[in-house]
Amino acid sequence: RIGSTPAAAAVRSVLNGTVILSNAHREPQHAAYLRAWGDRRLVLVLQGLLNFATAPLILDVAKRELAAAAAVSTALLKRRSGTAQQLLEKPPPLCLVARCALVTALDYSAARAFVELRQACLESDATLLVSELDPAARVVLDRLGFFTEPPGGPALTVRHFDEFLDALDYAEDLHLANFQRARPAIDADSSNERVVQAVLGELVDSPHKQRSSAAHVALLAAAFRRRSYPRGHVVWRAGDDSDALVLVVHGTLKTSRRDSKGKERVIEVVPPLSMVGYLSAFARSPRHVTLVADTDVQLLILRARDVDDIVAKDPAAALLLLRAGISRSADEYDHLVALAAEMAN
Repeated sequence: RIGSTPAAAAVRSVLNGTVILSNAHREPQHAAYLRAWGDRRLVLVLQGLLNFATAPLILDVAKRELAAAAAVSTALLKRRSGTAQQLLEKPPPLCLVARCALVTALDYSAARAFVELRQACLESDATLLVSELDPAARVVLDRLGFFTEPPGGPALTVRHFDEFLDALDYAEDLHLANFQRARPAIDADSSNERVVQAVLGELVDSPHKQRSSAAHVALLAAAFRRRSYPRGHVVWRAGDDSDALVLVVHGTLKTSRRDSKGKERVIEVVPPLSMVGYLSAFARSPRHVTLVADTDVQLLILRARDVDDIVAKDPAAALLLLRAGISRSADEYDHLVALAAEMAN
C-alpha cells in the first residue's frame, strides 16, 4: 500500500496478483516457478481524477515497480538452483495490471501518461493490462493509439478487460503457457511414477532431496490405481463417505455444491496434475463437494485404506503426500482470505 506518499492521490495500492487470484490448483512446479520469480503480476489500483497533476505520479510508481521486477529477474538469473535451475531459462512474462474501477475521470494529460506507460512496458518487455476503464476514457486512449500495436516494432500486448479478475486470469494463462514450454509434458501415457513426481513437485525436485525421495515416489506410485471416465461421470457427490484421493492425469474435473436455494453451483475447474479429495481422505470426513468429469478424464486414485498401509510401511512417503495436501490447503486459505478482503473493499 502506498500510504501517505504523494502517489496516494492517484495510486490507491500496489498489489501482487497472486493474493487476489487463486493459485490453489496450480501444478506444484508451476507454483514453484512463479514463486521463484515473485509471480510477476503487478497490480496498480488507480483512483479518483487522473489529470495533469496525478499523471506523473502514476508513471513514477509504475516505472519503479517495473524496474524492481527487472532487478529481481536479473538477480535470480545469476543464482538459479533446484527447480529454478531446471525450469527457469527465462523469466515468466511480466504483466502490469492497471485497475481503473475507482477512476472518476481521465483528462488528456493522463491519457498521454498512459501512452508513456505503454512505452515503459514495451521497454521492460511487459504486458500492459487495463481493467474496468470508463468507455469515454477508452475512446480518448484509442484516439491516441494506445491499443494499437507499434508498426514494424516489437509486439506489445495492451488489452482491456471489463472485469479485473479476467485481467489476472489472462496473466495467469500467459504464465502457464510459458511454464508448459519450459518443462516436459505430462500426458495420458505418462507413468504413475512420473505423474506423482510432477504432483509432488518441489517437495522432491531439489537436488538434496531427489535421492532420498525416489523410493518414496515409487511406493506412492505403485499404490495408485489408474481409471478413465467419460465426460459427465460423477466421481463422488457431496456428503459421500471419503474413501479415496485423486490425482488428475489428463482432462479436467469440476467441483460443485448446492447453494441455500438448492441450485448446483460450480466452484472451480480442476486442471491436470491437481490433487483432489486429500483433506477428506485423511480426515475420513464426508465429501464437501460433488466432483464431476468436465471432459473425458484419466485419474490416479489412492484408496483411503491404502493411505493407511503407506503410513505403516513408509511414514516418510505418507508425509510427502500430506505435505503436498497441506501446501495446497494453505494456498486455498490464502485465496479465501484475500477474496474476503477484496469483497470488503
